[in-house]
Amino acid sequence: MIPRLGPAARRAAAWTASLTLAMTSGAAHAQSPGPSGPEGEAAPGEAEVDVARQARALELNGAGVQMMRAGDPERALSFFVASRELHPSAKNTTNMAICLHTLGRFDEALIAFEEVYLRFALGLDEEDRATISPAMADLRTKVGSLLVTATAGGEVFVDGRPRGLLPFKEALRLNAGRHTLRVVKDGFSPHESVFTIEPGKTEVADIRLDPLVGRGQINVQTSGKPADVFVDGVRVGTTPWEGTLTTGPHVVWTRRGDADGSAPTSVTIVEAQTALLRPVVASLGPRVRVRVDPPTARLTVEGEYLPQGAWDGRLPAGTYTFAAAEPGYLPVSQAVLVPEVGAPIDVVLQLSFDEAHPRWPRGAAGDLWLGALAGYAGSPTLASDAEADCPSRCAGEEPWVHGFVVGGRGGYRLASGLSFEIDAAFLWAQTGFSRTRSDTFLDASDDRVTFRLEHAPRLRGPVVTAGASYTRQVADVVSLEGRFTTGLLVAFADDVIDGRASTPGSETGILLADRNETLSAAAWALWPAATARFHLASFELTAGLGALFVPTAGPRFAHDGFGAQPDRDEANPGAVGNAPLSNVIANERAFGPFVLLIPEIGLSTTL
Repeated sequence: MIPRLGPAARRAAAWTASLTLAMTSGAAHAQSPGPSGPEGEAAPGEAEVDVARQARALELNGAGVQMMRAGDPERALSFFVASRELHPSAKNTTNMAICLHTLGRFDEALIAFEEVYLRFALGLDEEDRATISPAMADLRTKVGSLLVTATAGGEVFVDGRPRGLLPFKEALRLNAGRHTLRVVKDGFSPHESVFTIEPGKTEVADIRLDPLVGRGQINVQTSGKPADVFVDGVRVGTTPWEGTLTTGPHVVWTRRGDADGSAPTSVTIVEAQTALLRPVVASLGPRVRVRVDPPTARLTVEGEYLPQGAWDGRLPAGTYTFAAAEPGYLPVSQAVLVPEVGAPIDVVLQLSFDEAHPRWPRGAAGDLWLGALAGYAGSPTLASDAEADCPSRCAGEEPWVHGFVVGGRGGYRLASGLSFEIDAAFLWAQTGFSRTRSDTFLDASDDRVTFRLEHAPRLRGPVVTAGASYTRQVADVVSLEGRFTTGLLVAFADDVIDGRASTPGSETGILLADRNETLSAAAWALWPAATARFHLASFELTAGLGALFVPTAGPRFAHDGFGAQPDRDEANPGAVGNAPLSNVIANERAFGPFVLLIPEIGLSTTL
């Protein structure tokens, strides 16, 4: 069906209708290029074409004719194009031109009609020419040309439709009107511009494609059948393949099914340049898996660099040398024989530390080092006599010691990893709890006074220890360290006590003469720790867990002036104010043998 959309549309419809009628009007023009059915005769030269393909092409052409008669030019066009792909002829080419004319794709219709005249002239008679020529003349009033040139090759799109690869031998035919031209090429910034095409005139588009910064081209070709192309372990296409890669080294190999392929080949991409690679495809052996330790080491095979740092794939049969190197380690290599058939091959290239390499934070003879530390100090108890009443005489939850440690370390580390050091830190730790004690009156055993006491034992003071540590490198930037030092804790202990005293029917505050007394003592201390060191340029970040063990008991508080606030009540002998002083908390130790767990972090540097 031809739409009626005005004079121009009616004229186009008339040409199309006349063409269709002329090209299907009878068997007298069996070699004409119109929509003929499958019964049409072959054009000159078609006898040399495969009979089955020719028959299928005629069948598809007939199906397209039926779609045209049903008013569906879109589907008809697909049949004519498929017919031409099997066997181009005057019939399916002319029918394709008629469909394109009907769909308003005048530029393509004109090209198709011109192909009929140039390629299938012998298949046309005077009647055919008389019907096609006016259609071509009408199309030329709707079509102009665009001559596209560019500084580099590329794919051309007009209004989103692909029109081929540059360079073009002739100008593009385009419908009159505005069109968007887009040129794209790997490794270059895409170009886009808008042109207005006038009938019968030729516009010129001279395109400049600017190379992308930091990228270049690679062209991979193989002989024989196409092969899959892998770049840095990722499949990117099949040969011949051209693509864009970042500048620098890359590794390329090919595979052709499960049987053939090439060995990895390194290639260095240069900005705005194209690298040509022709890998040799051969029969593949069994799977080969190669990994390195540490994984950051540079891995090569036959001198070819593998950027992914490992290899897991098949290789052509032969002997290959895999080598790994990393600053700070001793290089290692291993020859691997890949047979034609066999079981998978696993290889691990283990690099050994080069203890004398300047990468590591110690020299061949030894180094002085300094560091700072900070950590949390925690424990269930300071083992004071007051805490010993818990939990039976304590209220609420079990007490817990909270505190902190800050300080510094320094020493001399040998190349073997053994270090002699001195540690100096300040310790602060405190706990808090409530407990109840009771006592009888001295002169009346039936009268009792109950003390509800609030304790806040506190321990603080400097810790100075000396000892040794041993460091062992376990990874690229990580080492583990064990440390043991021993020395003195100069402890200052106090226990600010508050509370109430009560008897049945009366209550008052407590009296404590040495409430704010601070005791001091020097205690033996042991300080083992396990630490992880992370090497960051000229510094080391440390994180570990230590334990400060104080195996000796501390001094005692006198607390002999302890009791209820005196408030004599002669009328009530059992009143709390009549209670005498008590010794129920006298001579209690400030702390006993205890252990503080110290998770710590630190920073150190080599001098």
